[in-house]
Amino acid sequence: MIKNKIQQQIYFKIFLIFTLLNTLQAQEKHVNSPKLFIQGNHNYSELKIQSIIKEEWEQYVKTRKLHFIDDAVYILQNHYKNNGYSFVQVDYEYEQDITIYVQEYYPVVIQKITIQSATEQTLSMPITELYSLLTPKPMTTPHYLKQEILEQDITNIKNYYKNRSFLDVRVQLLIQYKPEPPESQRADVQINIYEGAKHFLTNLSFQGNASFPAEELLQEKMPKPYIPSMIQEYVRKIKSHYKNNAFAKIEIKTNVTQKEDNHQIHKTIHFVIKENRKYTIKNIQIKGNQKVNTSYIQTKLEILENQLYNAQKIQQTKKNLFNTGLFLNVDIQEQYIEQEQNIKEGTTNLIILVQERPDNTVNLSLGYDTSYGVTAGIEYEILSILGTGLKTILSLDGTIVSSNLTKRQAKIEFVEPEFLESSTWSATYQIHGLMEENPTYDSIELGGALLFTKKFNTIYSLQLGYEFTWTDISDIQDNTVDTEEGTTIFSVLSQKLFVNYRDDNAYPTRGSYHTLEFNESLTAICSDVDYFKIHAQTSYYFHLGHQIVLALSLQAGAIIPFNNSDNIPIQRRYFSGGATTIRSFKEKQLPPLNDQHKPIGGEAIFLFSTELRIPIYNSFGISPFYDTGQIFQRFRRFKDYRINKLRHALGLSLWYQTPIGPIRLDFGFNPDKQKHEKLFAWFISIGFSF
Repeated sequence: MIKNKIQQQIYFKIFLIFTLLNTLQAQEKHVNSPKLFIQGNHNYSELKIQSIIKEEWEQYVKTRKLHFIDDAVYILQNHYKNNGYSFVQVDYEYEQDITIYVQEYYPVVIQKITIQSATEQTLSMPITELYSLLTPKPMTTPHYLKQEILEQDITNIKNYYKNRSFLDVRVQLLIQYKPEPPESQRADVQINIYEGAKHFLTNLSFQGNASFPAEELLQEKMPKPYIPSMIQEYVRKIKSHYKNNAFAKIEIKTNVTQKEDNHQIHKTIHFVIKENRKYTIKNIQIKGNQKVNTSYIQTKLEILENQLYNAQKIQQTKKNLFNTGLFLNVDIQEQYIEQEQNIKEGTTNLIILVQERPDNTVNLSLGYDTSYGVTAGIEYEILSILGTGLKTILSLDGTIVSSNLTKRQAKIEFVEPEFLESSTWSATYQIHGLMEENPTYDSIELGGALLFTKKFNTIYSLQLGYEFTWTDISDIQDNTVDTEEGTTIFSVLSQKLFVNYRDDNAYPTRGSYHTLEFNESLTAICSDVDYFKIHAQTSYYFHLGHQIVLALSLQAGAIIPFNNSDNIPIQRRYFSGGATTIRSFKEKQLPPLNDQHKPIGGEAIFLFSTELRIPIYNSFGISPFYDTGQIFQRFRRFKDYRINKLRHALGLSLWYQTPIGPIRLDFGFNPDKQKHEKLFAWFISIGFSF
């Protein structure tokens, strides 16, 4: 008993000593922790400076190694210089704490930038194009002198000339400070360019090309401006020709000779070719597939066993397998069988390794739509039914909390990526249902569609379709809508042409995109109404520099009833307003209106939009926009086609670029607001408006 009490006392004393030591150690650590002081800063706050050198300071506190303070001084000084403080001086003093001394002087403003020839000869390049390489453009002066940006401008000018065959170009940067440094507050920048001689390619020389003549390997018109990068392109073309004709292990070496004549440099590229032997595909193995049938994969092969090696067909096989949408990864390995040197032909095996996508995937969505309110959806995707490549998508979505529009939608899609085993045709089979409540009417819709798409190339594609839909209209708000309540059957043929010259589908910066669509609803194929629809849209994208894009869009369409059909049912009329049309009106709220100020749609539409897409910081950007257009109630009533009836929207978009496209917030102003209309409208959406 006494022994236990003594042990407890000993343990308690040890605990007290241990706690005391830890406390003293923590206090000592706190006392000895260095502090950072900053002096001399006027235009940069202490908090901003601390944020600039935060990482280096934290490393110093941990290690007490002064080279981290040296790094901090270097980073801070460069930050000042790259923001116009050309003569800033930064130093530090070390004792127990660190004191950083800053002598800022004045930020230097560029008043004028001049680009000129360093010789008596005039510049070969247009002066306007040279000025366009500067950042920012001269017309935005005055702006701060930033050494890093100027150096990049000089590099841009050099690259511009070298890409136009002036390989010996020299660019000199002269800065005239006013007044004298370090008290300077202004500067004139002069850029002197010595172009040098222009380089021309005048001849191609080949050695070792026993199997193909030179004119078959490369067909080039001489002379032509010489650019070093063309050598790699020529080698690629020559190798591609050989590899597509069984020479799998072609080797090419190059060298360039030159001579000067009449202030021009004339170059000859010499190709030394080692053809090696031809190869034949001996065996093709398919590995990694568990759910997709091997026989289905074999239908995508462009090259077969016992055929001559062809790199283009092997690459096309890989592309075919990716295009099915069934695989996360496809890799084709080549295994060469060693042959004796005196054998003219060799053999190789192909191993096709595939990684399948998950067979079934479920996607849930929850969001807010400024037109429909809170929305939710679920999508269930089944890939490769029975290993055939046929894809099924079941989707359900609709409104949970409504604003003034509600909808419930269900759809089943069967997608055949390669219809009739064609790599250029695809087929989509749809079954859908829709319940929608609009300000003017309520509708129920059931139907299906067949869509067949032909891709001619990366630019042109054609879609042919047939749609059969049963609709029921109820709760029409006013008899001026000119549509009877009840059921209507639509049986419609469709043709749609796509022309895509955009450099990027999600964020185009150059090019254009065009669609032309025709619809025919015919009583001869069980439709309740006869009409013909034509709709066209064209969009253009212009790159203005610095990732700024000017986007223009124009669309027009008409729905024309014929035979015994006098008017178009309301569910097939044009409506406008919303995030992709006239952004000063809510979804489907653009006039014409009925007596209750509800939209009734029309038989014709005209819309024009333009916006300037300006990146601001990282993935954020803004887009001032202008929209105009109108819905025309009757196609044949020509008195409705008046400029003064066009409606307008002026506004600003705020957007953030994401992997699935930009998330956009639009604010639209109605400059010619009428009675019962709102002055502003706003929208949240994904993707640009066009």
